[in-house]
Amino acid sequence: MKCCVEEITPDGRLIPFCAYNSVGYREQVREQMSGVPVAPVAPNALPLAGRLTTTPYGSKTTRTGREERRP
Repeated sequence: MKCCVEEITPDGRLIPFCAYNSVGYREQVREQMSGVPVAPVAPNALPLAGRLTTTPYGSKTTRTGREERRP
């Protein structure tokens, strides 16, 4: 997907609009501009936290039962 619209952040970076809304840039900019920390986890995701495991690349995925539980 190619994004033709960009958001300009306060520090001058140009972030593609599609990434700005889906990767976490919006929360990062909100925190920088307001001075109020943004929670790292969406509150409605907390009940699912026990079902997730970290991939070798740092993202989260559903545990299939074959993996060992990671801290």
